[in-house]
Amino acid sequence: MTTEQVAGVDVLVHGLRRYVESLQVSAGDSVAVRRLMNDIDRLELDLGDLSLPQDAVLPQSTVGSGAEVIRVPDAAVGDPGQWHGVDDEGIGGHRRHHA
Repeated sequence: MTTEQVAGVDVLVHGLRRYVESLQVSAGDSVAVRRLMNDIDRLELDLGDLSLPQDAVLPQSTVGSGAEVIRVPDAAVGDPGQWHGVDDEGIGGHRRHHA
């Protein structure tokens, strides 16, 4: 997208904001109007991202990219009894059942 294209869309989004703000005055602060305002906020944020140079994009996550994994042996946690009933870290709080 060129700078002119981003600027053109920016002008349209600002015009849309003015129309929705006038709608908010006449129709009241309804859920639908608030959603429209949120959508306009998102459009403005995305346009701001398009205005950034390509090398300014945030780096991708290092998860799964060969990052070093450091394993901690069970012996390093001390008395395993102190951890009875505690959730393991991770998504869903998986409980490990010991026999």
